Amino acid sequence: AHRPMASAARPRDAATVERILNSMGVGDYEPGVLHQLLAFMHAHCADVFSDGATYAAHAGREHIECEDVRLVCRLKSAEAQITSAPFLDWLSRERNRQPIPAAPTSTSGIQLPLQKHCLLTANYDLVARPAAAPEDGTDRDSRP
Repeated sequence: AHRPMASAARPRDAATVERILNSMGVGDYEPGVLHQLLAFMHAHCADVFSDGATYAAHAGREHIECEDVRLVCRLKSAEAQITSAPFLDWLSRERNRQPIPAAPTSTSGIQLPLQKHCLLTANYDLVARPAAAPEDGTDRDSRP
């Protein structure tokens, strides 16, 4: 169970997240939850401002403006909607309405692409190495 810290020792962001949790009716949570939410919040803000700086630089500006941050937030929201489960379900149903073309059955066995796309021929030459003479001058085959 979580006990709030004294307000003087608590950072402002931690107090804000704690108030948000309390406003949502969450009063009993482990202390690590607050730290995880703060880490997520800071990482998300850093990501938004980094993308905003990229957009500002693309527009030829050195400083981020509110419109850059709004654009990043709108794009992140749209990205989240595109990857939502209902959208992906609808997309898969639409795609699966079109049947897969039938595979050719004129040949048996493994179906390979056209010969010009196959990599089944040797693309190198093997050259036999000449037999090296033994260093001691004796023939290897004449051992006792």
